[in-house]
Amino acid sequence: GTPGLTTIQVRLPSGKRLQRRFLVEEHTVDQLLAWVERASVEDASLGLPVLTACEGYSLMKRIVPGGQLKLERAGGSTKVGGQDAGGKTLRDAGFETGGEALTLQL
Repeated sequence: GTPGLTTIQVRLPSGKRLQRRFLVEEHTVDQLLAWVERASVEDASLGLPVLTACEGYSLMKRIVPGGQLKLERAGGSTKVGGQDAGGKTLRDAGFETGGEALTLQL
């Protein structure tokens, strides 16, 4: 495969899933969230509200050992684990190559 490539799957509240590949060294947390936001606008079958119109939402990522990392968007700012992080690369935010599963929480 391509070095630095990860497949991110996001489980939605409806039970549906979004999936896309990202480069962990190049793509940012903001780009990941923009992809999910765009899907909420363009694909009504997902059963999502328009995320940019929501007060906030978060993506939860399981981390080992036994924890969770919260990627949060609220009031136009992006936080990862409580720290401002919109411009961080996915790698800097703790993403690995291969695959990652996230859960969307509204």
